[in-house]
Formats: sequence, structure tokens, C-alpha cells
Amino acid sequence: MNPIKTVDIMQLTNDFEKTFVEIEHVYRPRFQNVVYCLIGNTQATEEILNEIFSRAYNMLGQCSAIQLKRINVDQWLCTLALNVTNTWLSTHANLIYDTTSLSSLAS
Repeated sequence: MNPIKTVDIMQLTNDFEKTFVEIEHVYRPRFQNVVYCLIGNTQATEEILNEIFSRAYNMLGQCSAIQLKRINVDQWLCTLALNVTNTWLSTHANLIYDTTSLSSLAS
């Protein structure tokens, strides 16, 4: 069994762009599955994921090294992802659940 990959968030202070790409590479697949299960629509899932990582990029870019040390990146990103998803759900409650697009996520 492969261990879950983690990211040293303190590397954001040394090379922000490279470290953020690594953060997105690690967390996007995790969030994609959860968001799709909640939303049921491939296009909406991608929009939500883009919003999650856009907000994370902007927020992390404003953090000092001291603030970064205090962040539990797993907990913080999960909270952000759930908040963005819940906001989307509350404003798009009438979207039709698209069950035919599940196979496109697997490829």
C-alpha cells in the first residue's frame, strides 16, 4: 500500500509557484472524487475545483512564514473545499444530477 503523499507547506516561502503546483497535484484528485459525489456533474466539479485552488493560491500567497507554520494544510484545504462546494450547492440547487459523466472522471 502506498503512503498518502504530503506537502511541506513551509516550502511556499522558498518557491511558492513550485510548491503550490505540488499542493494542487496532491489534493486535486482527492477533492475531485468527493466534490463529484456531492455534485454529480463533471463540468460543475471542475469549476468548483478551480475555485478551490484559486482561493487557496490567493490565501496562501498572503500568509507569512509564521502563519504558514500554524496551518494544518489538510484540515485547512478540506474546510475550504467543503465551504466552496456548499456555497456552490446553495446557489445551484436546481442543477440536474448528471450520472452519465461518472465514467469520464475515471479516464
